[in-house]
Amino acid sequence: MGSALNLSIPQMEEQFGVSAAMIGWVVTAFTLSVAALSVPFGKLADATGRRRVFLLGIILFVVFSVMCAFSPNIPSLDEKSLNL
Repeated sequence: MGSALNLSIPQMEEQFGVSAAMIGWVVTAFTLSVAALSVPFGKLADATGRRRVFLLGIILFVVFSVMCAFSPNIPSLDEKSLNL
């Protein structure tokens, strides 16, 4: 997914009309999220079952990816604008 995200940078710049630096924050947020959540969810998977955690992860990934696909601009991807 990281490679696909990197490949989509030019299209995101054009679509949203922002600089590469702004898109860089999207890539950084994705990478940090994956890095920060890998170990805790790995431990959770060992405790509760890998299949259950894997399916939960796939479902959450699809839901949040669809939400991102319908975002009207880059700042709307910020968690503060989502009231999380």
